[in-house]
Amino acid sequence: MLRITRKAPDSSRLTLILEGNIASDWVSVLEKECLNAMEETPVVRLDFSEVTSLDRRGVELLRRLQKAGVQIVHASSVIKGLLGE
Repeated sequence: MLRITRKAPDSSRLTLILEGNIASDWVSVLEKECLNAMEETPVVRLDFSEVTSLDRRGVELLRRLQKAGVQIVHASSVIKGLLGE
Protein backbone atom coordinates (compact mmCIF):
# COMPACT_ATOMS: atom_id res chain seq x y z
CA MET A 1 0.00 0.00 0.00
CA LEU A 2 1.10 3.56 -0.71
CA ARG A 3 -0.31 6.68 0.88
CA ILE A 4 0.34 10.02 -0.84
CA THR A 5 -0.22 13.31 0.98
CA ARG A 6 0.12 16.66 -0.79
CA LYS A 7 1.88 19.54 0.93
CA ALA A 8 2.08 22.88 -0.90
CA PRO A 9 3.81 25.57 1.16
CA ASP A 10 3.30 28.01 -1.72
CA SER A 11 2.23 28.01 -5.37
CA SER A 12 5.76 27.44 -6.70
CA ARG A 13 6.37 24.01 -5.20
CA LEU A 14 4.55 20.89 -4.13
CA THR A 15 5.78 18.06 -1.94
CA LEU A 16 4.22 14.62 -2.14
CA ILE A 17 4.78 12.82 1.15
CA LEU A 18 4.95 9.09 0.47
CA GLU A 19 4.23 6.40 3.05
CA GLY A 20 4.52 2.67 2.41
CA ASN A 21 5.59 0.65 -0.61
CA ILE A 22 6.23 1.84 -4.14
CA ALA A 23 5.48 -1.47 -5.78
CA SER A 24 3.03 -3.29 -8.02
CA ASP A 25 -0.11 -1.30 -8.90
CA TRP A 26 0.97 1.56 -6.62
CA VAL A 27 3.67 2.54 -9.14
CA SER A 28 0.96 3.61 -11.60
CA VAL A 29 -0.84 5.57 -8.90
CA LEU A 30 2.34 7.46 -8.02
CA GLU A 31 3.09 8.14 -11.68
CA LYS A 32 -0.35 9.68 -12.25
CA GLU A 33 -0.06 11.78 -9.11
CA CYS A 34 3.38 13.05 -10.13
CA LEU A 35 2.27 13.91 -13.66
CA ASN A 36 -0.67 15.88 -12.26
CA ALA A 37 1.62 17.66 -9.80
CA MET A 38 4.10 18.55 -12.55
CA GLU A 39 1.29 20.24 -14.48
CA GLU A 40 0.31 22.29 -11.42
CA THR A 41 3.63 23.62 -10.17
CA PRO A 42 7.22 24.09 -11.39
CA VAL A 43 8.86 22.24 -8.47
CA VAL A 44 7.74 18.79 -7.39
CA ARG A 45 9.42 16.95 -4.54
CA LEU A 46 8.88 13.41 -3.30
CA ASP A 47 9.44 12.98 0.44
CA PHE A 48 10.72 9.45 1.04
CA SER A 49 11.03 9.60 4.83
CA GLU A 50 8.27 6.98 5.26
CA VAL A 51 8.89 4.76 2.20
CA THR A 52 9.58 1.19 3.25
CA SER A 53 10.31 -0.56 -0.06
CA LEU A 54 10.53 -0.28 -3.84
CA ASP A 55 10.20 -2.86 -6.56
CA ARG A 56 11.91 -2.78 -9.97
CA ARG A 57 9.04 -0.88 -11.59
CA GLY A 58 9.15 1.67 -8.78
CA VAL A 59 12.88 2.24 -9.27
CA GLU A 60 12.40 2.66 -13.03
CA LEU A 61 9.61 5.20 -12.48
CA LEU A 62 11.67 7.20 -10.01
CA ARG A 63 14.62 7.35 -12.40
CA ARG A 64 12.31 8.71 -15.13
CA LEU A 65 10.80 11.23 -12.74
CA GLN A 66 14.23 12.42 -11.64
CA LYS A 67 15.20 12.97 -15.29
CA ALA A 68 12.01 15.03 -15.67
CA GLY A 69 13.11 17.24 -12.75
CA VAL A 70 11.26 15.72 -9.80
CA GLN A 71 13.33 15.99 -6.62
CA ILE A 72 13.61 13.10 -4.17
CA VAL A 73 14.23 14.09 -0.56
CA HIS A 74 14.73 12.23 2.72
CA ALA A 75 15.55 8.92 0.99
CA SER A 76 17.46 6.25 2.88
CA SER A 77 20.95 5.28 1.75
CA VAL A 78 19.52 2.00 0.41
CA ILE A 79 17.00 3.81 -1.77
CA LYS A 80 19.64 6.30 -2.90
CA GLY A 81 21.80 3.36 -3.92
CA LEU A 82 18.97 1.82 -5.94
CA LEU A 83 18.50 5.14 -7.73
CA GLY A 84 22.21 5.44 -8.49
CA GLU A 85 22.89 8.42 -6.27
